[in-house]
Amino acid sequence: MNKKVWKIVDERSGGLCEFPHCYGNYKVEKHHVYGRANRARMECASTVFNLCNEHHHGKTGVEQSLSSRQLLERMAEENLMAEGWTMEEIIREKSLDSKGVGQQYINWCNKH
Repeated sequence: MNKKVWKIVDERSGGLCEFPHCYGNYKVEKHHVYGRANRARMECASTVFNLCNEHHHGKTGVEQSLSSRQLLERMAEENLMAEGWTMEEIIREKSLDSKGVGQQYINWCNKH
């Protein structure tokens, strides 16, 4: 994993869970909103969040709950839009190939 990205995520979260209204710090782990198909996509700090054990692996967590996964995806999209991405660009980049990898996205992540 890219330690630079992990450092940005840790600084942003203060080592706490970033799931809305949770500030837990029990077994905080990195969660990558966009799949494991491509390492470059996973390592973009805008789409990686610190999550406590419950919000990562628990019954209400992103691994078990579709609504929790969708919420985190919306948060990632908001982060990207705050950095200048349009929703059309995000959708296009998420769907460029079967793995959801877009070269423009990868290039952008490598610059930031």
